[in-house]
Amino acid sequence: MDRLLKDNLETLVGRKHNYYLDMWERYEKSESFKGWNCSALFFGFIWVAYRKMYELAAKLFGLQILLAVVGVMPRILAALGLPLPWYLAYPVIASTSIVIFGINIYCGFFGNKLYEEKTKRLLEEINDMKIEDKWKLNDLLEEKGGVGVEIVILCVIACGLVLFINVI
Repeated sequence: MDRLLKDNLETLVGRKHNYYLDMWERYEKSESFKGWNCSALFFGFIWVAYRKMYELAAKLFGLQILLAVVGVMPRILAALGLPLPWYLAYPVIASTSIVIFGINIYCGFFGNKLYEEKTKRLLEEINDMKIEDKWKLNDLLEEKGGVGVEIVILCVIACGLVLFINVI
Protein backbone atom coordinates (compact mmCIF):
# COMPACT_ATOMS: atom_id res chain seq x y z
CA MET A 1 0.00 0.00 0.00
CA ASP A 2 1.25 3.43 -0.90
CA ARG A 3 2.96 5.19 2.05
CA LEU A 4 1.23 8.50 1.27
CA LEU A 5 -2.13 6.75 1.50
CA LYS A 6 -1.33 5.04 4.80
CA ASP A 7 0.01 8.23 6.37
CA ASN A 8 -3.06 10.30 5.50
CA LEU A 9 -5.84 7.71 5.48
CA GLU A 10 -7.25 8.48 8.92
CA THR A 11 -7.58 12.17 8.13
CA LEU A 12 -8.93 11.58 4.63
CA VAL A 13 -11.36 8.72 5.28
CA GLY A 14 -12.38 9.29 8.88
CA ARG A 15 -13.06 6.87 11.69
CA LYS A 16 -13.61 3.85 9.40
CA HIS A 17 -10.09 4.13 7.97
CA ASN A 18 -8.98 0.74 9.37
CA TYR A 19 -11.87 -1.02 7.62
CA TYR A 20 -10.99 0.52 4.26
CA LEU A 21 -7.26 -0.01 4.69
CA ASP A 22 -7.91 -3.70 5.37
CA MET A 23 -10.19 -4.02 2.34
CA TRP A 24 -7.78 -2.24 0.03
CA GLU A 25 -4.78 -4.27 1.19
CA ARG A 26 -6.70 -7.51 0.64
CA TYR A 27 -7.61 -6.36 -2.84
CA GLU A 28 -4.00 -5.46 -3.58
CA LYS A 29 -2.85 -8.95 -2.51
CA SER A 30 -5.46 -10.97 -4.38
CA GLU A 31 -6.09 -8.72 -7.42
CA SER A 32 -9.54 -10.26 -7.67
CA PHE A 33 -11.08 -9.41 -4.32
CA LYS A 34 -13.48 -6.50 -4.67
CA GLY A 35 -14.86 -6.60 -1.18
CA TRP A 36 -18.40 -6.21 -0.03
CA ASN A 37 -20.00 -3.21 1.58
CA CYS A 38 -23.41 -3.73 3.19
CA SER A 39 -23.96 0.00 3.64
CA ALA A 40 -23.37 0.55 -0.06
CA LEU A 41 -25.76 -2.30 -0.88
CA PHE A 42 -28.61 -0.99 1.25
CA PHE A 43 -28.16 2.72 0.56
CA GLY A 44 -26.77 2.70 -3.00
CA PHE A 45 -26.23 6.18 -4.38
CA ILE A 46 -26.78 7.68 -0.91
CA TRP A 47 -23.70 5.78 0.36
CA VAL A 48 -21.78 6.95 -2.71
CA ALA A 49 -22.72 10.57 -1.93
CA TYR A 50 -21.90 10.04 1.76
CA ARG A 51 -18.36 9.06 0.73
CA LYS A 52 -18.16 12.27 -1.36
CA MET A 53 -18.18 10.59 -4.77
CA TYR A 54 -20.63 13.21 -5.98
CA GLU A 55 -20.31 12.71 -9.73
CA LEU A 56 -21.08 8.99 -9.52
CA ALA A 57 -23.86 9.64 -7.01
CA ALA A 58 -25.48 12.15 -9.39
CA LYS A 59 -25.30 9.65 -12.26
CA LEU A 60 -26.80 6.84 -10.18
CA PHE A 61 -29.52 9.13 -8.83
CA GLY A 62 -30.35 10.34 -12.34
CA LEU A 63 -30.58 6.77 -13.56
CA GLN A 64 -32.86 5.86 -10.68
CA ILE A 65 -35.09 8.87 -11.39
CA LEU A 66 -35.29 7.86 -15.05
CA LEU A 67 -36.16 4.29 -14.07
CA ALA A 68 -38.77 5.51 -11.60
CA VAL A 69 -40.40 7.61 -14.34
CA VAL A 70 -40.40 4.63 -16.72
CA GLY A 71 -41.79 2.42 -13.95
CA VAL A 72 -44.67 4.77 -13.24
CA MET A 73 -45.56 5.27 -16.93
CA PRO A 74 -48.12 2.44 -17.02
CA ARG A 75 -50.02 4.16 -14.18
CA ILE A 76 -49.77 7.54 -15.90
CA LEU A 77 -51.07 6.08 -19.16
CA ALA A 78 -53.92 4.37 -17.31
CA ALA A 79 -54.85 7.68 -15.65
CA LEU A 80 -54.93 9.30 -19.10
CA GLY A 81 -57.33 6.61 -20.33
CA LEU A 82 -54.66 4.71 -22.29
CA PRO A 83 -54.05 1.65 -20.14
CA LEU A 84 -51.40 -0.82 -21.17
CA PRO A 85 -52.41 -4.47 -21.14
CA TRP A 86 -51.24 -6.24 -17.98
CA TYR A 87 -48.71 -8.33 -19.93
CA LEU A 88 -46.93 -5.09 -20.92
CA ALA A 89 -47.45 -3.05 -17.74
CA TYR A 90 -46.15 -5.58 -15.20
CA PRO A 91 -42.87 -6.33 -17.00
CA VAL A 92 -42.12 -2.58 -17.20
CA ILE A 93 -42.72 -2.12 -13.49
CA ALA A 94 -40.81 -5.29 -12.54
CA SER A 95 -37.83 -4.64 -14.80
CA THR A 96 -37.34 -1.10 -13.52
CA SER A 97 -37.41 -2.38 -9.94
CA ILE A 98 -34.91 -5.10 -10.80
CA VAL A 99 -32.53 -2.60 -12.42
CA ILE A 100 -32.78 -0.25 -9.43
CA PHE A 101 -31.96 -3.19 -7.14
CA GLY A 102 -29.09 -4.07 -9.50
CA ILE A 103 -27.64 -0.59 -9.00
CA ASN A 104 -27.51 -1.22 -5.26
CA ILE A 105 -25.90 -4.63 -5.81
CA TYR A 106 -23.27 -2.92 -7.98
CA CYS A 107 -22.61 -0.44 -5.16
CA GLY A 108 -22.31 -3.28 -2.66
CA PHE A 109 -19.82 -5.23 -4.77
CA PHE A 110 -17.72 -2.36 -6.13
CA GLY A 111 -18.21 0.41 -3.56
CA ASN A 112 -14.96 -0.25 -1.70
CA LYS A 113 -12.95 -0.35 -4.93
CA LEU A 114 -14.59 2.82 -6.26
CA TYR A 115 -13.87 4.54 -2.96
CA GLU A 116 -10.23 3.39 -3.04
CA GLU A 117 -9.78 4.79 -6.55
CA LYS A 118 -11.36 8.09 -5.53
CA THR A 119 -9.19 8.29 -2.40
CA LYS A 120 -5.95 7.54 -4.28
CA ARG A 121 -6.82 10.05 -6.99
CA LEU A 122 -7.53 12.70 -4.37
CA LEU A 123 -4.27 11.98 -2.56
CA GLU A 124 -2.33 12.28 -5.81
CA GLU A 125 -3.95 15.65 -6.53
CA ILE A 126 -3.14 16.88 -3.02
CA ASN A 127 0.39 15.50 -3.23
CA ASP A 128 0.93 17.34 -6.55
CA MET A 129 0.14 20.61 -4.75
CA LYS A 130 3.36 20.17 -2.73
CA ILE A 131 1.93 21.62 0.46
CA GLU A 132 4.69 21.92 3.05
CA ASP A 133 2.64 23.22 5.96
CA LYS A 134 1.33 20.19 7.86
CA TRP A 135 -1.67 22.10 9.23
CA LYS A 136 -2.74 23.28 5.77
CA LEU A 137 -2.35 19.75 4.45
CA ASN A 138 -4.42 18.36 7.29
CA ASP A 139 -7.16 20.96 6.74
CA LEU A 140 -7.26 20.20 3.01
CA LEU A 141 -7.44 16.44 3.65
CA GLU A 142 -10.33 16.94 6.08
CA GLU A 143 -12.13 19.25 3.65
CA LYS A 144 -11.77 16.99 0.59
CA GLY A 145 -12.13 13.68 2.42
CA GLY A 146 -14.32 12.41 5.16
CA VAL A 147 -18.02 12.05 4.72
CA GLY A 148 -20.75 14.32 3.42
CA VAL A 149 -23.56 14.26 5.97
CA GLU A 150 -25.26 17.32 4.45
CA ILE A 151 -25.50 15.68 1.02
CA VAL A 152 -27.02 12.56 2.59
CA ILE A 153 -29.78 14.69 4.08
CA LEU A 154 -30.43 16.20 0.63
CA CYS A 155 -30.44 12.73 -0.94
CA VAL A 156 -32.95 11.45 1.60
CA ILE A 157 -35.19 14.47 0.95
CA ALA A 158 -34.86 13.90 -2.82
CA CYS A 159 -35.74 10.22 -2.40
CA GLY A 160 -38.74 11.20 -0.30
CA LEU A 161 -39.92 13.59 -3.01
CA VAL A 162 -39.49 10.92 -5.69
CA LEU A 163 -41.39 8.43 -3.56
CA PHE A 164 -44.14 11.01 -2.91
CA ILE A 165 -44.46 11.76 -6.63
CA ASN A 166 -44.45 8.05 -7.42
CA VAL A 167 -47.27 7.39 -4.93
CA ILE A 168 -49.46 10.22 -6.24
